[in-house]
Amino acid sequence: MKPKRILVVDDEETIVNLCCRVLTNEGYEVRDASNGKEAMRLASTEEFNMVVTDMLMPGIDGLETFLALREKQHDLIGVMITGHGTIDMAIQAMDRGFSGFIRKPFPPLELIQVVKDSFRKSALVEENTRLKTLLPLYSLGEKFITAQTRKEVRDG
Repeated sequence: MKPKRILVVDDEETIVNLCCRVLTNEGYEVRDASNGKEAMRLASTEEFNMVVTDMLMPGIDGLETFLALREKQHDLIGVMITGHGTIDMAIQAMDRGFSGFIRKPFPPLELIQVVKDSFRKSALVEENTRLKTLLPLYSLGEKFITAQTRKEVRDG
């Protein structure tokens, strides 16, 4: 199985280095960008499963970056990191599609946990959608099995 691809976006080099090192050690394929424009450039030629982005960056902030990336890669998972986080900001991030939120400074284990939890949530949503899609087929199959005549199948 191919490793999950994560894009780390932050204007603080130490945070980028920490995230890249920790996530690479966990088996993820990691790329980094120091700002939103660079992230969009990378994402125009590469596919990512997740973006871990700082909220406050010069130029394009983390929310705008995530939303722009998600327009092109609809299944992109977002994790926000910020040094200025509040409960309201976390709620706003979740409302806008982020599945995880981390306050700086953070220990490496917190990053790992939030990333893994976000991938798990995404897999559950995907499985739920797939199962909902299969339900009508299951119902149709039941009709075929229990029907005695063609008319019963048609009228269902």
